[in-house]
Amino acid sequence: MAQPNVLLLLSDGQPTGPRRFDNAYPNSVHSHMADMARWFCPRSRMERRAARRLFRSDHAAVGSLVSVLVIGLLATGCSGNSDRTTESATTTEAPGASTPATRPTTTGVAALEVAAMDVTIDAGPRSGVPVRIWSPIDGGPYPVVVMSHGGGGSGAGYEYLVREWAESGYVVLLPTHRDSLALQRQAGIDVATGFEALRSDIDNPAAWEQRALDVTAVIDRLPEIGDLVPDLAGRVDPSRVAVAGHSFGAFTAMLVAGVEPEAGGEVISVRDERPVAFLLLSPQGVGQQGLTVSSFRNLDRPTLVMTGTLDQGQTARTADAAPQSFEDKLDPFELSPPGEKTAVIIEGATHFTFSGPGSGRALSGVVGDNPDTAPETYDTVVWATLGFLAQHLAPADAGPVDSLVSEDAPSGVVVRRR
Repeated sequence: MAQPNVLLLLSDGQPTGPRRFDNAYPNSVHSHMADMARWFCPRSRMERRAARRLFRSDHAAVGSLVSVLVIGLLATGCSGNSDRTTESATTTEAPGASTPATRPTTTGVAALEVAAMDVTIDAGPRSGVPVRIWSPIDGGPYPVVVMSHGGGGSGAGYEYLVREWAESGYVVLLPTHRDSLALQRQAGIDVATGFEALRSDIDNPAAWEQRALDVTAVIDRLPEIGDLVPDLAGRVDPSRVAVAGHSFGAFTAMLVAGVEPEAGGEVISVRDERPVAFLLLSPQGVGQQGLTVSSFRNLDRPTLVMTGTLDQGQTARTADAAPQSFEDKLDPFELSPPGEKTAVIIEGATHFTFSGPGSGRALSGVVGDNPDTAPETYDTVVWATLGFLAQHLAPADAGPVDSLVSEDAPSGVVVRRR
């Protein structure tokens, strides 16, 4: 077997070898500048929060470039209004403090030292799929989160979020899908051509299935992950796996969870039984990418759906309908079978908030009324996702965990359950 391409990154953000870390995944559209947070390389969570406040003041100049490239991607997170009948849901408006409560971990430790590394795997007909892995540097076995990036992005994104997951006792794996604009640039494809290919993939069932196959191929490799990364041998628990995704990645996660869109008169089904929970950040709803009211009937495992009050897109389900609102992104929560479903709605969060710091200013005016995202909002995303993971991926002997309670939630957050 060929030696995997592995590059360790120490907890201070500095690689142990040549800086191939940056070159492997150049910033791409749906990374939304989140990858640039690596430049700060802060050691602690407090320092990273301070870095976010600095970061958001430095990116007005890149706004016009990113806005031009991103407009066509907005459809990856779009849905519209529809008539539907829903089960009852529990809604709690969280009146708590302005910053999140202590974040739950699988280890009881405030923050573990972590490393990042890059490997490649094969996924069906697609060979050499790049995968970035974030992991605590010792201990375990740890539960796993597989994260699917948004359209055009890469596995190098979402560091503000996935690093926190790793520090809290999870091994996080992020495959880079074939629609990555960074991968296409590496192949010599110009931005305009790559962008058109991305737009095609958004509505291409074969591309949907390949994305899901990328995720399931990662899960396939978990039992022998030591062959890819010897330091991880025996330190991963393949029985405790969650799948997460943002935007087009949320659609990918839904496919793996058993959501069934329709295309060309056929139902697309690529469900994988192994994951025990799913995290959907700004997902799609009915009317988008073949989703119907009945598409969510088999979404029967624990699921977290996250959106924000400014999470809007540009398309609607009919020509005379208003642009979608954030309520439409709650379709996976409202239309799936009740039981262990959680929705978190963040005041002021946009579609691109979930990508990380810097996206608010660069995309202002592109997605409705989109001001800069407050730095505390990113902490809220971390708080909610870690709370959900602790509930559903904690060891069996850990006892019940309910971290998403109203008294612990940040202000301006609504938590719903059904």
